[in-house]
Amino acid sequence: MSGGKADHALTLQVLAENEPKAARGIIFNLGYLPGSDKMVQTNSGTTQIALDASSRILCAGGVLLVTAYRGHSGGDTEAQTVANWMKAHQSLGWQIESFDPNKGQGRMPPILWVARAPIRA
Repeated sequence: MSGGKADHALTLQVLAENEPKAARGIIFNLGYLPGSDKMVQTNSGTTQIALDASSRILCAGGVLLVTAYRGHSGGDTEAQTVANWMKAHQSLGWQIESFDPNKGQGRMPPILWVARAPIRA
């Protein structure tokens, strides 16, 4: 993480190695930063890595919030990557909710997922 900067995948991988099961909450805001260089954005490949690392960082009962903006190039693909990850983790005992305000209106608002890691006995 040279210069204190790294993408979400690398940052979370380092945290997963050094701080496993230490976080009670993680928030993702996928896409690009409004008003900034739109060439700098998250993508499905690094997001998959970051989500996997997040599952190792969250403590039992920890919460993962993911907002995926779909209106940019690659946004739909990234949102589908998140949806697939959430579905796979739901089968592992995670509690998953999603909120999609689109309701078939043709707009591309963000989707919000709320995932809670299983509480182990």
